[in-house]
Formats: sequence, C-alpha cells, structure tokens
Amino acid sequence: MMRATLLALAAALAGMPALAQQPASGSWSGVGLEVSGGQTQTYTVRVQLDAGGGKIDYPTLPCGGTLTPLQAQGGVQEFREKLTYGLDKCVDGGTVGIVVKGDTLIWYWTGEGTNQPDSVVSAVLRRE
Repeated sequence: MMRATLLALAAALAGMPALAQQPASGSWSGVGLEVSGGQTQTYTVRVQLDAGGGKIDYPTLPCGGTLTPLQAQGGVQEFREKLTYGLDKCVDGGTVGIVVKGDTLIWYWTGEGTNQPDSVVSAVLRRE
C-alpha cells in the first residue's frame, strides 16, 4: 500500500514543472550594462515573469515586449524576446537568460540571431 502511494506521488510530481523554474515568477528590476561595438550604455530593465513566460520593459530607451520560454537547463532559463513597442529604438528577437539566486535575478540578453549578433547586455535585478 505504501509503495503504491509513493509511486502515485512520484508520477504526479513528474508531471509538474520543475521547482527551479518557479522562483523566478514575479517582478524584477535593475540597471543593465550593454557592451556593443566597443561602446557601453546603461539603462533600466524591468521583467515580469509567470509560468507561461513574461513581459520585459526598457523604460529609459523606451521599448519592450514579451518573453516566450525557450529552454531551461542547469538552473538557467532562456526566453525569446519579442518587442511590441519601440521597435525603432531597440533590437528585436534577442535571447534573454535568467538565473535566480534568492531575491536576486542574474539577467542577460544576447543579440545572437539579430542584426546585432555581438551585442551583450547583463544586469543584476532585484525582486520588486
């Protein structure tokens, strides 16, 4: 009886999202540092995440849009960024990666697959 209960519980847990993916849910903000073409720039980054992806805003640029999950591996979650406003001010289609460490979110953006493939932005975001 105990074995059957444990097997049923294991089967139910196997169908649930990994716990490592859930702590990222919520609102995060901070300042990103971009290095592109030998120049640097800083700007505000705001991220709102939930189980289905999220939203991203760069209010000082201004541009932003949606985040669609791509993959999760080794504690890193990656998303495809799709800008919905400010397309003339920012690069669309980048890859966003996150790693959660307590109330800190380590965030990066790469331009791989965009018209700025060598651009990289990184930030340490705090939970709002």
